[in-house]
Amino acid sequence: MDLIEVLNLIIIAVIVMAIFTTFLLVFALRFAKSSNKRTNELMAMRKENLEIQKEILSEIKKLRRTSNYKD
Repeated sequence: MDLIEVLNLIIIAVIVMAIFTTFLLVFALRFAKSSNKRTNELMAMRKENLEIQKEILSEIKKLRRTSNYKD
């Protein structure tokens, strides 16, 4: 093998590795994006649940106050 053939094989290997790395990067970015979207959805659900809990607690406090006044 000549030096030029070896260099050509090295260049081809580097190009293939670059393409493979690019595909891995795209896949990782899509996975991270979907994971981030799911995290945001879970945080929104948690916030909604906290608001509902606050409403329930305020209703319980109101009921306790009214029951204390009646006693």
